[in-house]
Amino acid sequence: MDITVYFFLSYWIWICISFGKKLDFLHSIISYVISLILKFKTNKKPKSNEVLKLQKFNNPDIKLLNKSNIIESIKLTGNKKDRDTYVLKLNSSKSLDELIELYKKTGLFEYVEPNFVGSGHGFQTIPNDNYFSRQWSHYNDGTFSLSNSTVDADIDTDTNTDA
Repeated sequence: MDITVYFFLSYWIWICISFGKKLDFLHSIISYVISLILKFKTNKKPKSNEVLKLQKFNNPDIKLLNKSNIIESIKLTGNKKDRDTYVLKLNSSKSLDELIELYKKTGLFEYVEPNFVGSGHGFQTIPNDNYFSRQWSHYNDGTFSLSNSTVDADIDTDTNTDA
């Protein structure tokens, strides 16, 4: 989005909020990139290889939903053995809550939830804990000497807290 348009929209939204006007009309003119996590019910899961290759779910209920939304990507996540959970990134003018309800109503999913991704503040936020390097679950570089150690077998706390 052009910086001028961004500032204009920001200013317009600020004016509307300041004067108590509802902003529901913005949903019809602005689309959002929304990321959802979808876990299929065991008896409803699609063939993951086909989904990842074609970047679509071959199901009539989901096809109807996706007509009004632009799918940017579908990625497999969660338990790699089950292959039933996906991150669906789409561009939509609908709100996050609306999309979640629409996908839930299909009856195909065990759960549908937002995939929120946080980021830092533009500076390093690794804790100043003197023993942070010994906490292999946060950052494992494979040098833990008291037992066998696998490089990057951790929860990537260091990458999740840095911008």
